[in-house]
Amino acid sequence: MALADFTPDKVTVPLGKKASVDVRGLGIQDFSQLMHVHLDDLGGLIELYEKSGGNFTEAGLLQFVLRLVTDAPGLVAHAIALAADEPALVDKASSLPIPVQLKLVQTIGTLTFEDFGGAKKTMAMFENLLASAALMSSTAAANA
Repeated sequence: MALADFTPDKVTVPLGKKASVDVRGLGIQDFSQLMHVHLDDLGGLIELYEKSGGNFTEAGLLQFVLRLVTDAPGLVAHAIALAADEPALVDKASSLPIPVQLKLVQTIGTLTFEDFGGAKKTMAMFENLLASAALMSSTAAANA
């Protein structure tokens, strides 16, 4: 399959009795936007994720979700708008009922990470990439 033939998988999530939205997994461009706007929120969530070792117990998952809802509602709404390919509709996403937002976050998370072994494996891939880049940089500096 050629890149031109690729379309991201989408899942339709009901928003209520009469509406639904199609969402996709987030890409690096999406994460970049989220990091630029919500870096402080992401820092707290990453810290909580690291404390769990990437494996949430039921209580740990509840704590993570509560932290998302209380500390990062703008991040949640922004991620939903990006995954729906409607980045200008963050305000609309933020007005969705909490259960709908949580279902959307769950669906987006699955689409973003599941095919590649989960968030923990993806983070390990990023760490390996950063380590390789650091090694190449130090090797280039030593040869200069």
